[in-house]
Amino acid sequence: MDKDTFLVGTIDHSPPVRTVTVQGQEGYVQHGSLPNKTYKFTEIDCTYVQHWKTVVLVDRFANSVHFYNHDNGTNVTVQNSNIRAPMGVCGGGVRGSVFLCSLVTGSVVQLSARGELVKAHSVDMVNPYAISVSMDGRRIVVANNVANKETTIKLFRVEY
Repeated sequence: MDKDTFLVGTIDHSPPVRTVTVQGQEGYVQHGSLPNKTYKFTEIDCTYVQHWKTVVLVDRFANSVHFYNHDNGTNVTVQNSNIRAPMGVCGGGVRGSVFLCSLVTGSVVQLSARGELVKAHSVDMVNPYAISVSMDGRRIVVANNVANKETTIKLFRVEY
């Protein structure tokens, strides 16, 4: 949020997103549209996109992605047939996208700042679960989560 404040997702607490300062002080994201919901482990993931001043929250079992801009008070909820059991969300570097894993479709979904679908990238893996994007937004690394099997980590080049 700023150089001294971190955004964290919460488990078994409401609201599902809080702030923590480097001094250890907890706070709340000041936005009335955050869901007043308590999530269990693996039901939620979140990130903060500094450039947009936006909290991005994925709700795995609602198949939805929520964008909350705390600067101007806007919010957008995205549901799309490409987004099924979303997890592992991250901001997309200088390209200005959000990337998230869609466990059911076995893909990585790329959304714009307004929540519009940019592209669904096939990653040829079962249960993509965690994702990170390079600073220039041209490469992503994806890891899966498969019970009783070896985890796979793959590096991809993002084609625009």
